[in-house]
Amino acid sequence: MTIREDDEGRSVQAQATVPLVYVVVLNFNGLDVNDTCITSLLASDYTNYKILFVDNGSSDGSVELIRRDYPTVEFLENRENLFFAAGNNRGIEQALRQGADYIFILNNDTRVDSACLSTLVAFMEQVRTAGAVQPLLCLMGHPALIASGGCRVSLSGRAWDDGFGDSCASFGTEPREVSGVTGGAMLVRAQVFREAGTFDERYGMYFEDVDLSWRIRRCGYRLFVVPQARVLHEVSATTVKGFSTLRIRLTETNSYRLIMAHFPLWLIFFGYPLSLFFSLAVAVRAFLRSQPGNAKAAVMGALDGLWMLLPGLLCRLAGRSSTKSIPAGWIAWRTLFPPVGRATEQNKTAEHED
Repeated sequence: MTIREDDEGRSVQAQATVPLVYVVVLNFNGLDVNDTCITSLLASDYTNYKILFVDNGSSDGSVELIRRDYPTVEFLENRENLFFAAGNNRGIEQALRQGADYIFILNNDTRVDSACLSTLVAFMEQVRTAGAVQPLLCLMGHPALIASGGCRVSLSGRAWDDGFGDSCASFGTEPREVSGVTGGAMLVRAQVFREAGTFDERYGMYFEDVDLSWRIRRCGYRLFVVPQARVLHEVSATTVKGFSTLRIRLTETNSYRLIMAHFPLWLIFFGYPLSLFFSLAVAVRAFLRSQPGNAKAAVMGALDGLWMLLPGLLCRLAGRSSTKSIPAGWIAWRTLFPPVGRATEQNKTAEHED
């Protein structure tokens, strides 16, 4: 309760406003995972939230099932698979039109703790400099282990989930400021989306959360992991079916996109050659393992990177780039290649699919 004065100057009690949270859950043929995610959200102890189920042209009956079993869920149906960035953007845009104060981007291969939303919103309401936060993501099959404690980026432009595979207890209980938050579960102020923009749809999927994180920080906001808020995540469960070569190509391509868009110029001249080396190493390894599709995807990603090199450099040198260099401290530039984490785990999963 809060105390305010009425029109005649008398003190009266007024109910504090509870911010409206829109939970955007993106689906593409997620029949096997949606029920767990939606059921956990409906058990939330937060009192003012709406679930917006955004479908990317699914054909497995998952939309019909959610519509039948969860009548309180709102729907937005795209006619085709727009992938992560564009699909979520359609949901974010609708949430903003509906007057959301916060938007919670959530993968559908998750299980949300009942206190997650209330813990995250309470932190954001208290720390007004925070532009976005994430819970501590833990592995669905091993809840005591970390799936994501924030995002980091190596000098080669590869992003990974910090703390992947470490003990959740090792993270501690205090909120931690981080360089980037994961798109698997991030709570963002609506005003921040208006200032920093939504996901860059050129990324398609992978590393778009890092790009957004850095744009949010550029607007003067801070990013945090709040470990007392928990989400269980089945890593890559929604993208492993039929997307192995596309995933490899996009992770390779988007590493160059991150470098060119955000790295200081002096780091580009180190990061780009390292990224090319990494792409070729992925291609050679795939070829030696008799995975020609994966090898080709890695080479195509490298070619994408080379294609954007000259025009990107000319724009940066001429000051015509749409973004400005981030501080070198935002990059783990002393780390040449990512440790076990998002990028390496995705490629490792893809290798077993062909």
